[in-house]
Amino acid sequence: MNRISTLCFAACIGWTAIPCMAQESVSFRPCEVSTLKGTYLLTISGTRPAPRVLPGLAGAPGAIETVTGVFLQIFDGKNGLFQTTPVTVKGALSGLFPDQPGRGSYELDSDCTGTFTVHLPQLPAPLVNRMVVYDRGKSFRAVVTSPQALMIQVEGQRID
Repeated sequence: MNRISTLCFAACIGWTAIPCMAQESVSFRPCEVSTLKGTYLLTISGTRPAPRVLPGLAGAPGAIETVTGVFLQIFDGKNGLFQTTPVTVKGALSGLFPDQPGRGSYELDSDCTGTFTVHLPQLPAPLVNRMVVYDRGKSFRAVVTSPQALMIQVEGQRID
C-alpha cells in the first residue's frame, strides 16, 4: 500500500463520518504517427508452420514449430518502416530464417493502438501486426494477426 493510501486509510478509520478516497493521478498522452520514430529492437516468440525441416529432424514442412528471434526495425515517424539485416529468427525445425531486409507501413491511433505491416521478399504474404504503444513511444507490444497460422508475439523497445 502506498503512503497516501495508508494515511487515507488511517484517517478514514479515525473519522468514519468523513468520506476519504485516495486517487492516484494517471496522465494519458495521446499518440500520433510520430510517436513511433527511431530504431527499435524487436523480439519475437511463438509458433508457426515450419517452412522446411532441417535434415536429421523429425517432421515435415508445415508442421508447427516454435520460433524465436531478434532484429531491428526503424520507424520513420511518417507511416513508414524498414526492417534491417541481420535478422536472427530461428525455428525449432527449420533453423535460421534467411536474412533479407523488409519494408512496410504503420498506422497509430490517438489511443495508442495501431497496426504495422511488413513485406519480406522471402514470404508469400505480408505480416500484419496489431500493436499497443506505451511509455510515450519507447515500447510496444504486438501480435501477428495475418497470416492466420502464425501465433507470434512481438515486443519492441526503442534503442536510440
